[in-house]
Amino acid sequence: GAELGDYTGLPINAAARQKATHWDASILSLSERVAQPHPAHYFMRGPGPNMRIIKRIDPVTQDLVAYTIEAPFGRDDRIIWMDGRPHPSENAEHLWAGFSTGKIEGNRLVITTTHMKYGVIQRHGVPASTKAVMTEHFIRHGDSLTLVTIINDPVYLEEPFLRTSGWVRSSNVNPD
Repeated sequence: GAELGDYTGLPINAAARQKATHWDASILSLSERVAQPHPAHYFMRGPGPNMRIIKRIDPVTQDLVAYTIEAPFGRDDRIIWMDGRPHPSENAEHLWAGFSTGKIEGNRLVITTTHMKYGVIQRHGVPASTKAVMTEHFIRHGDSLTLVTIINDPVYLEEPFLRTSGWVRSSNVNPD
C-alpha cells in the first residue's frame, strides 16, 4: 500500500488529511477488532483473488433477485439487490457491506452502495464517512473482469475518488 503520509493524487480535504495523519493501522490487531470486516469501499482491495459472484433467483418466478459477491478480503460478503427495491432511509442502520442495488447497462453491472459504516478507502488511513456513496461498474470482456469504483463523500473528499481493479477468470479452482 501507499506510504503513511503520502496522499498524492487523492482528492482529500483537510479533515481527511488530519484523520489519515493520525491513523494507526495497528488498531486492527486489537482483540476486539481482529474479526472486523472492511467496509464496502475497501472490500475489493485486499489480497487473494478468490472471488465469486453468484446469481440469486426467485425459486417461484425464476426472476433475478440479487447477486452476491463472496470471498474477497475481509469476508463481509455483499448482496446486490437487482429487484428494483429502494435504498433505505438515511436514518437506517449502516452496515460494513452497506446497502447495494444494481442494474445492467449494456455489458456492465452498475452498483450503487449507500449506508456503509465509517472506514478507510486506503491502507494508510484515508477515511470515508457514513455519508459516502459508492458506484461500481463491473465490466466483463471474455475471461477478464474490470471493476471501476467511484466514491463520492461530501465529508472527506473534494471530488470523486476513482480506482480500478481487474481479475482474470481461473479454470483451476480447487473445490476442497
